Amino acid sequence: MITVIIPVYNAEATITRALDSARAADHIICVDDGSTDKSREQIKLWQHQNNKQVIYIHQDNQGAAKARNKGIISATSDYVMFLDSDDSLAEGVIEHFKQLVQKQPAHDVYVGHMQHMKSNKLIPINSHTYTSGSTTLSRSPELMQSIGPGAKLYRRDILPQFDEDITFCEEHVFNIKCLMNRVFVTDKVVYYYHISKGSITQSYHNGSDYLKDAIKARQRVFDLLAISQNSQELMQYYSYRMDELIVSYLIKHVLRVDHDENFIEDVIRYIEEMRTNTYNNQS
Repeated sequence: MITVIIPVYNAEATITRALDSARAADHIICVDDGSTDKSREQIKLWQHQNNKQVIYIHQDNQGAAKARNKGIISATSDYVMFLDSDDSLAEGVIEHFKQLVQKQPAHDVYVGHMQHMKSNKLIPINSHTYTSGSTTLSRSPELMQSIGPGAKLYRRDILPQFDEDITFCEEHVFNIKCLMNRVFVTDKVVYYYHISKGSITQSYHNGSDYLKDAIKARQRVFDLLAISQNSQELMQYYSYRMDELIVSYLIKHVLRVDHDENFIEDVIRYIEEMRTNTYNNQS
């Protein structure tokens, strides 16, 4: 059985699409993170129109990590998927994962491919180049390209908690811990990441806060990787993923908008912290 957990925050415009894509799941849990729009009404309407039970949980606004953790605690099925309320699952993905579990039962995490969707057009993510089949993080550092909880099926009993004290890159430690287990990669596209004007990933007005969170996430991941097989290669790859692809991208875009006058000092502080561990020279 598969449960799809959907953290919800002011998603009245997109939650129906997300629910439609997850309708084949055995259970759907929506954790409303203090929405002030009509997200709850849309969820209840979808539930009534589709005659399908949705577990609705409300919490005061505490962030996506807290919402996902509540979903994990509330889930009872053997397997769990995460779906953001403004994204969607590919058609047939629930059945695909169920068949995969039957054929490859000795795994803890099943990783599929993700594509961007913009203006109803699918855009491949060229950096997601991992090979299908059984693997481990030590053998396949490129799994860290898929550092978020989307496009994956998790065995529920191996799930840790998301870091609730940070809001930027809060999923990194969670996924590194999960990927240290037995992994199976499928070549099927299972998840669509919808890009729209107002997407949280395009909001750069909290750049300093993001950098402070990134420092915490980075150190925690390095503490995990330090005790892994092939630790130096894993650290180098994580630095490439975090420092070059995520943080430098953030810095570039923050500098294009209004930003706190102390932002440059925070950038310097991040670089100083980065250099206390192994780091990719390009970063």
